[in-house]
Parts: sequence; C-alpha cells; structure tokens
Amino acid sequence: MFLIETTMVDADVYLKYLPSVIASAAVCLARYSLGQEAWPESLSQSSQYEIGHFANCLTELHQTYINAPKHPQQALVEKYKTSKFHEVSDFQKNPPPTSLPYMS
Repeated sequence: MFLIETTMVDADVYLKYLPSVIASAAVCLARYSLGQEAWPESLSQSSQYEIGHFANCLTELHQTYINAPKHPQQALVEKYKTSKFHEVSDFQKNPPPTSLPYMS
C-alpha cells in the first residue's frame, strides 16, 4: 500500500500509466524488497503482463521509493512507520533495494 500511495503524492509522474501497470510495478517492487521472486510466472499468467510491460513505471516507482525520505510531504512516510503498517517506511530498518530485478 505504501508504494501505491507514493504514486498519489507524485501523481504527475504516474498519470501516463494505467492503474494495472502501477499496481503490477508496486507488487513487483514490494516482492523484490521482501526478498521474494519479483515477478514469478504465476503473476505473469494471471496479470498477462511481463515485466517489460511495466519496466518504465517500475523504474520511476523505485526512484520515488528511494527519494521518499527526502520528499517534502512526510505524512505518508510517518503513517507507514507505525507498527500498524509493519514499519515499512522505516528506512533504517527496511531500506529500499539499491537495484531493480531484471534490470541492468
């Protein structure tokens, strides 16, 4: 949810993408951040998206994630630092990945 909500804070960047593309990129990045296979075949089959379909959105979402601690709007970061949301935006405990899956 944190990744999806960050796209609303920087909405101008994401207006060019279909909601399903944003959702796919967020699921991929979240799974990768948790050490899971980023985009398994089962997700490709059920969504009918290969990672190439949302690679540009994934790259932009990754940058938004990395820059979240420096964003002027910190309400979202503070919200997701709470235990209710498993402290996903506590970047000391859960730093964003430095690279992206399947990207060079």
